[in-house]
Amino acid sequence: MRSSLLFLAASLAVSIPTFAAEPKDYLPIQIGSEWTSTAAFVAPSGNKTTGTGQRKIAEKVELDGKTYYRTRTKLEGGASLVEYSKLIRKDAAGLYSLPDGVAGAKEQLEIPMPLTAGQTWQTVAGTVTITSTMVGVETVTVGKKTYKECLHIRVASADQSYQEDYWEAPVVGTVKSEIVSTTMGKITLTLREYKAGK
Repeated sequence: MRSSLLFLAASLAVSIPTFAAEPKDYLPIQIGSEWTSTAAFVAPSGNKTTGTGQRKIAEKVELDGKTYYRTRTKLEGGASLVEYSKLIRKDAAGLYSLPDGVAGAKEQLEIPMPLTAGQTWQTVAGTVTITSTMVGVETVTVGKKTYKECLHIRVASADQSYQEDYWEAPVVGTVKSEIVSTTMGKITLTLREYKAGK
């Protein structure tokens, strides 16, 4: 199993997704869209810190006859800086992702659509199998804002060393994420600002 930092980076590719735009469309992609989240860290030792999570859709990338969008993600304020980019695209079946600049990497269906309660699917992060479950559709309040019809998705590693619950709102994207890792503790991300691209 690779290091917890790399595992977290791969997992955060899910936890700060890049969705925005039309009502009821959970998986649209717009160049220039930006998400800024407040990050609260609780280390295994109990030490608490705060930081910031940021994601931006940067540009289009043509690869193997397919059009992808490069997303850049950064999470700072915890024990280590997490920073990475990946390529994403979507079609009627859902959202696909591909590690950016990794030779031989294979595209994966990261989030199938449409989703139904209880539905499960799997992806691979390095050598680790990740199982995702569609928990249900819920209302989530973040600060003074309430988001209705959010998709609640739970992600867990095969050895249960990592679990994440995140909520995707129509138009806005990820509004909240709760991550629990046996090696890195707990990370809670709540949306602070969203800027739609054009």
